Amino acid sequence: MLTAEFQEEIKKLGPDSDIALYWGEFDYCIFGRPLRASVYPPRVVLFRTKRARYVDEGHTQQLRVKGKLAKLKGKIWHDDRKPRSRWFQSQDRYSEIEAAHLLGASAFAQGYGATRGSKEAGAGKAELSRLDKLRKWLIIMPLAMPIYLLLLRGLIFDGWNGWYYAFQRTVAEMMVSLRLLEAKLRG
Repeated sequence: MLTAEFQEEIKKLGPDSDIALYWGEFDYCIFGRPLRASVYPPRVVLFRTKRARYVDEGHTQQLRVKGKLAKLKGKIWHDDRKPRSRWFQSQDRYSEIEAAHLLGASAFAQGYGATRGSKEAGAGKAELSRLDKLRKWLIIMPLAMPIYLLLLRGLIFDGWNGWYYAFQRTVAEMMVSLRLLEAKLRG
């Protein structure tokens, strides 16, 4: 959902020709209420198609751009209200793709079986980020996620909505860890 501030900013936008894209921040919402923080990263929201292309990375795509970047001040609300059963299905699919990304396509395909994610994730093509390296430590991220979100990012002050989101992200990290462990055990 586009906030009023974001909509107004877009209406007044007159980009210079050297600007290739605009990126923006998202407020994650739980049942219509925005949280003070999340792990949802800023994303590209507007770009010139002739100066950019998408590449797969993990369970999402990243935009590679030629040109200057600019930030929009307004926020976009991400209010995911899909049923819990569909959320679990989505997270299961994402965890498969994330595990492929974290292990590298060939290692994952050998240990777990060739999957949709192993080729699409682009695994092994780029160096893993520091965060992704931590995610390969099977126990660390599922234990750290609720502490990080509730205490360090302050979601404890968002009441049950904050707890709900922290639980969701913890379960999602557990699913990735289970995929990684399964690949390890299959060896």
